[in-house]
Amino acid sequence: MRLTVRERASLGFTLIEVLAVILLTSLVLGMALDFYVDLSNRGNQATAVTRTWRRSLAVVDRVSSDLQRAFLLVKPTERDWLSHPWVFLGERGHSESGADRIKFSTRRAPQHGTKGPTQDLGYVAYVLLPAVDREGYELLRWSRPGLPEGLDRDLPNPQDMQVVAEEIADFGVQFLDESGQWWDEWDSSQLRHSNELPSAAKIHLTFLDSETSKAPSIERRINLPMVPIDLEALVERDDALAGGGEEEEDAEGLSVADCILDFDALPEELQAVIENSLDEPIKPFLSTIEEFGSAAEQHLDPECL
Repeated sequence: MRLTVRERASLGFTLIEVLAVILLTSLVLGMALDFYVDLSNRGNQATAVTRTWRRSLAVVDRVSSDLQRAFLLVKPTERDWLSHPWVFLGERGHSESGADRIKFSTRRAPQHGTKGPTQDLGYVAYVLLPAVDREGYELLRWSRPGLPEGLDRDLPNPQDMQVVAEEIADFGVQFLDESGQWWDEWDSSQLRHSNELPSAAKIHLTFLDSETSKAPSIERRINLPMVPIDLEALVERDDALAGGGEEEEDAEGLSVADCILDFDALPEELQAVIENSLDEPIKPFLSTIEEFGSAAEQHLDPECL
């Protein structure tokens, strides 16, 4: 017996229709799930990149702050290098972008809340070392107050240093000299950069990133505001200024008799003015002498004018 179309509709869906609906529903749900998973992965990647950038900025900020406090005294001429504790040292080891072993004398940041006088001079060091139990490198920092009695170019023991950052792919610092040339290494105790501080530094930092093929990196250039201080030259300048002042005082203390080379050759009117004041200071009479012009000035000591 053959059923009509209306009778078929009253009996429900066929198997093929049900399978078609299930297939279409699966496709829609699969597309929606893929979109959600992709969106979630992108969000996680963006969060990871942001976190890495924040870590990079924090590390670079700290290194920049220390470098900008670098402080150096020029070695006096008569002093031996081994007894001169001031140094700026940058050596290249594992890094591909500059010095990764840095040590320098510095003016330490003021310690708030401390009582009594504090030592504001000291040493700071940064060292990049391979990680022991993980991939990549670790950046270590070390600082100590005060300066040693002599030159100390040795880097501190890693066990005495503080871990600043982990999972680093590369860290390095380049140094700019006064001629505009960049250097991967620097040593103020050697001939090339003797008694010199870099005028600027370029810090490069790259963290490992296991989630993306391209590791995020940051590079920053900073200026070093301090210049090496030459105490010997400053003392000589002060001595010269003090000597000039004494000569000026000596000139001002000369009497009229000390300044006149030939009293009888002076104009008679001028002789009458200063005849009874030969022991007086010359300074009050200079304006009077100038009124007589060269007729009087040629008979005076030039140092008195």
